Amino acid sequence: MQIPDRPELDRGLTELSTKSDAVSRCLAALEAGSFTDPAGRTEALGNVRLSRSEVALLAHLSRNCPKPLSIEIGFGMGSSAAVMLGSRADAGEPFEHLIFDPHGLGSGRGAIVEAYLKEHFGGHFQRFWEHSAIGLARIWAERGPGSAGLIFIDGSHLFESVLTDFYLADRLCCVGGAIVFDDALFPAIETVIQYVIANRPDFEVHHLIADNATVAVRVDEERRSWDAFTPFAVPQRAGWSFRSPHCLQASMRIGNTDWATGCESEAKINRAGGAAVWKRARRPHGHSVGSSGLREFQAPLPRPITSIDQFVLDAPGHALGCLAGRCGSQLGIRCSFIAGSGTC
Repeated sequence: MQIPDRPELDRGLTELSTKSDAVSRCLAALEAGSFTDPAGRTEALGNVRLSRSEVALLAHLSRNCPKPLSIEIGFGMGSSAAVMLGSRADAGEPFEHLIFDPHGLGSGRGAIVEAYLKEHFGGHFQRFWEHSAIGLARIWAERGPGSAGLIFIDGSHLFESVLTDFYLADRLCCVGGAIVFDDALFPAIETVIQYVIANRPDFEVHHLIADNATVAVRVDEERRSWDAFTPFAVPQRAGWSFRSPHCLQASMRIGNTDWATGCESEAKINRAGGAAVWKRARRPHGHSVGSSGLREFQAPLPRPITSIDQFVLDAPGHALGCLAGRCGSQLGIRCSFIAGSGTC
């Protein structure tokens, strides 16, 4: 399964929103902070919301789901369900979307969205108020292995729960299908992802391909020996501690302007009377001005540098691509990486 880059995914989402009422309402809710149904009833999302890049990713995977069955673990405020259902309906193929969530958010939150989805999609959508471990095992027993084309894991965030969800999703996911992990920047979820990266050659893992989301695409049947195990890195963080995306740390000067552009934020530092002006988006990152006159800065990356599309330093007529921890440039820019090293 080929996954387009972020700009192409976003263009696809924008186009889809003009055709799908559910997707349009989902995007409006993420923008405004509250969902509004056709009757004008509203409910606030609070802090339960997805990033636009993750919504675009889910829309693409849903439209290209290779099986009629897609599954979601956790309902929340129904944003992911709305975009997955809307995307599947727009694809024009037979589909069925099941959600397992035994508790919900409490106080009836999400009820307006759920009622809208039931009315809008009818029998294509079912929510089961049962634990995912029970529900997924039941679907596996009833329909057999490889019966689902897309599984979105966003239920309990305890390590053993996420691992159990992956174990059962693995049994259900067909070759060519995908398993998506939400909240992939947090230690319990990231630990499971690191296990998959190290131990599951039958999955191609796109770690943090969208903000806070990782996709494992099934590329083969499982063929490991019974005793196969490869040790893997475990995040050394406790609880609900957020891991800042990998950062590139660089010192550079191009004429009178220093530039940095990352996938998650954009930063531009201008020389102005010897002072550095820092313009940042989304997440704050520290900066300082070096005594040498070169500006020093940090710009966030969504994942370790492995391809040229992940980080580009750009100035008029020039571009610097950092590939697999090494840099190539005609500009004489010095770069150093927090996770690895390289020079330009």
